[in-house]
Amino acid sequence: MLNRRQVALGLSALGTAMTPVRGFAQPSRLQLSPDLLTRMGETFQAAVDAGERAGYAILVQQAGETLYERGIGWADLEARRPVEANTKFRLASLTKPITSVAAMILVEEARLRLSDPLWRYIPEFAEARVAVSLSEDGELVTEPPRRDPTVADLMSHTAGILGRTRSLVTTAQVYAEYGATFFDPGTVEDMARRIAELPLIAHPGEAWTYGIFATDVLGRVVEVAAEMPLEDFVRSRILGPLGLEDTVYLVAGRETRNLASIYHHDDTGALEPVAVHNLDRMPAPSGGGGLASTARDYARFAAMLLNDGSLDGVRILSPASVAQMSRNVLPTALMPIELEVTTPAAGFGLGLGVCVDGHALPHSPLHAGDVWWAGSTDTYFIVSPHNDMLGVILSQYAPNQNTKSWRTWTDFTALLYGALT
Repeated sequence: MLNRRQVALGLSALGTAMTPVRGFAQPSRLQLSPDLLTRMGETFQAAVDAGERAGYAILVQQAGETLYERGIGWADLEARRPVEANTKFRLASLTKPITSVAAMILVEEARLRLSDPLWRYIPEFAEARVAVSLSEDGELVTEPPRRDPTVADLMSHTAGILGRTRSLVTTAQVYAEYGATFFDPGTVEDMARRIAELPLIAHPGEAWTYGIFATDVLGRVVEVAAEMPLEDFVRSRILGPLGLEDTVYLVAGRETRNLASIYHHDDTGALEPVAVHNLDRMPAPSGGGGLASTARDYARFAAMLLNDGSLDGVRILSPASVAQMSRNVLPTALMPIELEVTTPAAGFGLGLGVCVDGHALPHSPLHAGDVWWAGSTDTYFIVSPHNDMLGVILSQYAPNQNTKSWRTWTDFTALLYGALT
């Protein structure tokens, strides 16, 4: 068991002396209490001491100033490698906002339209069917979609691809065969084509069917519209201009330096490393979950969103496009959005969870217009324009049947907003 002093000694590379991440045009009055922010470190240090997680990287900004940046615990328990500024974490679904920004860049340039049917970019969607029931012998019964799924549907997770739904047909039934071939060698195009050949699990626009595959398909749409590979476009138009040098795609066979080990709990409740995580087996760059990054890099991406699409004089998106992404597009009937864990916001925009005025959740301190998202590896970020504030917390954890605690998102949100004075 690592004691608190051992963990603290491993954190010397991270602390209040780190260079701030800047980039806001007109800093406002700081409103986060340093004393209250110390509770954040204490809370997540206690989670490490209790063996809930191996480690965390945390970064908080307000008004363009990094007010809190800390590594807690270990990037690798066995090697005694501490969480440092250059420690990379598997972002999982925190990849989705970056892919969505890539799509919006193309929308701004009129190379992509949100109203375009998906078959315009992926021809297999012209033959789309919707699974509606099972026959007596267990075969899927399908029917034509009531309308074509669109690019906007992909970005809002209403295209009927994968996801949780109240349909009598389950995701497992529709994707049973695909799951056996998901990690076969192939390209982004191959991945998208195989998804397009499967039935939709709901009629487009009629259910919020969240999952990795819709944004994987969006990655292929980006490739076709941009006329270049997804990885090249994201690197040249987002990662490079923002200076995100520690953000990379995880692809099977590639070495990723400074990558944190990922853990789950064994039958005794102890943390043990996951032998090979699915994100390390991806055959091609995944738009839905394929990136690894540092807290500092991801904070720069979040700062760009908070600053209406620009950072350090580099514009990635227009303010109008950021506003469009941050506006709820779900009808009331599809709110609040549902995940396996409690969510801090009720609505969803174009690639971002959105706190919706008039639909506030009783357990959430978010203000209307705040946006956020999270990943299945225990990663999370939030942007609050109302408070000129952003927060990023990254861990590396794979939930399984032995998981007892999944409260990083809720605790971080409560601590962050609780530090407002």
